[in-house]
Amino acid sequence: MAKIVGFGDVRRVLASKFLELLVGKLPAGLRGADLLVETSFGELLRVIESDLELPHLIPPNRRRKVIEHVLLYLHRQDILTLNHGMTVMRWAMTIEVKKEDKRKTFLKEDYLRLDEHYREKLIQVHVMREYAEVALKEMAEALRLVLNYFTDSKQAFIKRHFNGREDVLKLATSEESWKSIIESLSTTQNVGYDASRTDPDVVRVR
Repeated sequence: MAKIVGFGDVRRVLASKFLELLVGKLPAGLRGADLLVETSFGELLRVIESDLELPHLIPPNRRRKVIEHVLLYLHRQDILTLNHGMTVMRWAMTIEVKKEDKRKTFLKEDYLRLDEHYREKLIQVHVMREYAEVALKEMAEALRLVLNYFTDSKQAFIKRHFNGREDVLKLATSEESWKSIIESLSTTQNVGYDASRTDPDVVRVR
């Protein structure tokens, strides 16, 4: 309970600072509803880094998740509205082509960072779905899941909440949906599927 209260305090402080930043972007004297302002993860991250206490309370590897959580919290409380609603927040991707690289083909190793990026997105989607399912049964347990997500390491969180179901995190759909797809295939079809492959979402039918 102490940890939940502690994170709630951090959330309130950060929410206040985010609102101060956003309101400060409005032209002086402007009043009205549904006023549009723009910001970036970089700006919001600097709000944390420029504070005297927040950098010590929020580890660097957790700051992006905390920023997302606070923005969604403000959205759900109708304090602000995220443009296009509950949009998927993501870092901008910068692609640089080195002039000295004359290759016309690329190896699997060249795509490892991109693969990791999409794997992390899949995990986030499954975590949100897990939260929704747990919240329908027990809200206190759902709150613990959120707390663990922001405080545990990735490995510890997966072991705690997806123990024995790690393969689910590799799917681009829910476990139930995946099973329904597999079970609907004809028994005469030869399906090649290996969860250990780098492309576990691909079903090959011959």
